[in-house]
Amino acid sequence: MSDNQQPAKNHVTLLLLSVMLLGAALVFAVAADAPHTLVLTAAGLGLSFSRRTPLSRTTRSYVYAGVSVLAATVLQDQIFPVDTQRFYLIDGRYYAPAVIFLGIAITFFEQRDTTLTSVISLALIGTMIAGNSGATIVTNPRFPMTNGLLDYFHFFYGCVVAVQMLAMLAVLPHVDRRVRLPAPGRAWRWHRATVFWVSVFGVAGTVVGLRVAAIHYERLADRTFRDLFRVYMRRQSERMIFGYEVDLWRTVPPRTRADKTPVVRALAAQAPGYLRGRAFVRYGRGTWSSSDTGEHLPPTRPGGRYAYSVFRRALAGRTPSATPPPAPRPATIDLLPATAYPLGGLLAPGNAVEFELIADGLNNSNEGALVPREWDVAGGYSLALDDSIRDTAYQGPAEPPTEAERYLDIPGHIKEDVARVANTVFGATPPRPGTQGRLAQLSRFFEAGFTYELGVKFDPAGKDPILQFVEQRRGHCELFAATTVLLLRAQGIPARYVTGFVCGERPPSGTYWVARLEDAHAWTEAYVAEENRWVLVENTPASGFPTTDSASGVVSRAFDRLLVAWQNLLAQVKRGYVAEVIVALFLGLCRGLGRLLTHPLWGPVAVLSLGSAVWWLWQRRRRRRLAAADRLLVPTRTELQKTLGVLEKQARRFGVERQPCNTIRELARRLESAAQGPLRDALLELLREYETLRYQGTPPAVEAVAEFKAKVRRRLAAPG
Repeated sequence: MSDNQQPAKNHVTLLLLSVMLLGAALVFAVAADAPHTLVLTAAGLGLSFSRRTPLSRTTRSYVYAGVSVLAATVLQDQIFPVDTQRFYLIDGRYYAPAVIFLGIAITFFEQRDTTLTSVISLALIGTMIAGNSGATIVTNPRFPMTNGLLDYFHFFYGCVVAVQMLAMLAVLPHVDRRVRLPAPGRAWRWHRATVFWVSVFGVAGTVVGLRVAAIHYERLADRTFRDLFRVYMRRQSERMIFGYEVDLWRTVPPRTRADKTPVVRALAAQAPGYLRGRAFVRYGRGTWSSSDTGEHLPPTRPGGRYAYSVFRRALAGRTPSATPPPAPRPATIDLLPATAYPLGGLLAPGNAVEFELIADGLNNSNEGALVPREWDVAGGYSLALDDSIRDTAYQGPAEPPTEAERYLDIPGHIKEDVARVANTVFGATPPRPGTQGRLAQLSRFFEAGFTYELGVKFDPAGKDPILQFVEQRRGHCELFAATTVLLLRAQGIPARYVTGFVCGERPPSGTYWVARLEDAHAWTEAYVAEENRWVLVENTPASGFPTTDSASGVVSRAFDRLLVAWQNLLAQVKRGYVAEVIVALFLGLCRGLGRLLTHPLWGPVAVLSLGSAVWWLWQRRRRRRLAAADRLLVPTRTELQKTLGVLEKQARRFGVERQPCNTIRELARRLESAAQGPLRDALLELLREYETLRYQGTPPAVEAVAEFKAKVRRRLAAPG
């Protein structure tokens, strides 16, 4: 072994580690219908077997290994995507392959105790994540030969874990312990064998016992998991920001620090402004409700490696406006929702007409609410806006709103009271101004004496909350918007109630916009018959309007920028942009190289150039390895190494070439069969003396090396 070589990998240890990693990959392949992951695992381990010496433990090798793991994890999911519904609590699509591939990468390094335990841990973690699956209720179209295992998935899983445990026990004796054990004797061998077999039978007994206990307590476990699932779903529904109902009886508490949590981030040139979430038409006894299903928008899929779909909707009721539009709005918006708070749908301005997201379908209600089906939230979504519409209110539905009774409906138990308030606001006798004039009258009514306030409570045994709000003249944005809807309907103006977010906060970095929990808002959309369009009506006082000032500190802003960059990168990867670029570059490179090599003139030149480049790179690598070996030598041995080059050059005159794998003694033996002569005898003598100096127990002295170099010059100058 040379001075710079590391110990060769133990193939028995590597085989046992491979059994554990292949077990995890097999469970994932069966659970996720992902045979490609099993193939990649086997290929990676085969490559590790083919490399006899381990990689050096350097920063560069660690970085390359980590990047390779991430690239393999992402690309295999982009090329062969896994069904998102196959896993429960932990999304095994990425985590399971990532830990398995990381375990493979570690097998390329030196087999120390730390690396062995890391591979064992990663293999077991990968198996646990892969087993968190509902594979028993699906089939595997890409891996049909494993469909039989799905009927006995739990038994199959237990067998794999048992094999992994046995492999783990077999690996332990191969661990390079830093604390050396006593010299093995007969008593020690008996002790070791006893521990091993007790562990083997203990693992087997534990597996059987767990299986028996699982069968015995199956009903109890099923009931427990059902209860936990119900609790989980209830909490998820509580976290959902926009549901299918709005209860005006509830008390909206004052804002807390938790309300600073970002809900959605938008990448756009200008502030997205009002982002619609839900729209409601039906009101009764303090509750807005919606059961409108609307239409399913037809998807358009770009094909290739792209994973997203594009949905388009048509907007009704548009007519050119005589008044000039305001400042131009951004043509596109990229939105990155926070997964911690389910939105229940897409947030979008009313003039959004095109939606790009990873989803099986998208439903557009009659009121413009967008609800995706099987939506991958981590992939985000993009919007294209219709700039010809100068209002962010949704221009729909297609039928004239003046003929739709649902936009004018007022519950009978408050109809008279609402009409009385409306007469106070607009006046009981004609002539009445147009729709825009009455909207202005209503705004002046709320500006005169109404106050925005959180924490307002209503008497549950009293009047409708809208009537109590009008009497108290204080409340939150939901009450201002709801009252606006009913007062407009009392005047024969179609109106609906809308909830969403106002996205206008721009961090100091200035590259994106943020909407937080405190930016949740409610407003009104009214139909202006004279202009044949819907308009947004905002009557909430300025004190209750969401702020546009950045509310975060320096550290949180820096962290938020990193999070946005990561979310955007993940969204681009999930949608397939990165995979498509990589594949396109690879195919373009292959086509260009093919055309170049087949060209009658440039083809030979290219082959010669590539061959020269490969030869130069190989020579450069060889020189670097020799230089690295020389750096590990002490100075006197380095000088001897240089002198050896002189002797090798003389040996070539006899047709004897020393290969890197040849020893000095082998070189001398081959030189003995060459033609006799004074020079050959001198070389043999000098090689023997070099071998003695170079490989003696202690480094040679400086004087001895200088004397040997002088002797080489004399003998080669006058060999006789």
